Amino acid sequence: YSVEIVSNIIDVKANLQTPELYKCYSTDNKTVNLSWSYIAQADGYRVYRYDNGKWSFLKNVKKRNVITTTDKNVQAGKTYQYRVRCFWTIGGTNYYGNYSSVVSATVPPAKVSDVKTQKRSSTYVTLGWSKISGSSGYRVYKYNTAEKKYESVATIAGGAEVSYKVTGLSGATTYKFKVKSYKKAEGETVWGEASDAHEECTNPLKVKNLRLQTKSCAVTLKWDKTSNATGYQIYRYNSKTKKYDKIAVIKNNKTFSYKDSKLKKGTVSQYKVRAYKSYNGKTYVGTCSDVTKIKVK
Repeated sequence: YSVEIVSNIIDVKANLQTPELYKCYSTDNKTVNLSWSYIAQADGYRVYRYDNGKWSFLKNVKKRNVITTTDKNVQAGKTYQYRVRCFWTIGGTNYYGNYSSVVSATVPPAKVSDVKTQKRSSTYVTLGWSKISGSSGYRVYKYNTAEKKYESVATIAGGAEVSYKVTGLSGATTYKFKVKSYKKAEGETVWGEASDAHEECTNPLKVKNLRLQTKSCAVTLKWDKTSNATGYQIYRYNSKTKKYDKIAVIKNNKTFSYKDSKLKKGTVSQYKVRAYKSYNGKTYVGTCSDVTKIKVK
């Protein structure tokens, strides 16, 4: 009987093929999918993973016609190596064939989850987010309303820089942004899931060409229209407090003048105007116009 078993072992070893482990894929940041070639003589397959400087057993696949498995114990942004070999069972003992070639798989980095606005002006928005472990860098996207899709505006290599200043924006305009993390390994770039859309409104542009006219103890202010503004805030200098007081708010973008009455003749009044934008319950203000002064008639 023992001679027969030994003969069977020798016979199987002589004919047993080494499985080919195909390219391993990770379509999310939680699993790696493996597959390999079918070996008719095998009773099953044994899968191994290289991690933290050593090979370790991952799992047994105990059917010869099952040639796939999933590694569910992975970390986002990390690269793993795998290999597989056949086994067959004779007399209750497992015997193993040769290892396949080693194949690597990189798990995509985690989703960027907290994109925020750090600074804004009428022409730029500075975005910031938390660092993603294992990241090789980030890509910033801005939504193109005409094309109805997100377009890349910057790729930030290195993984350490977690902010970006998006320039060339229009004043008092709403924009949407997304950020993705990526990982470079084994000559490939693996992308994480894009962040949720972060919506932000820029400040209005600076009010230009403020003009003053005076008559009958009153001053009339006029200025140029500021694109996309909700309205305007009017300020007059208070010589006692040495501050500018808000004396009026114009709640539309169709009126570009204001009459300040009941002033004292012979005094000097100085003014400035700024545009504002109301959006999602917040008020975004632009830079005030240049200060202009006039002697009241």
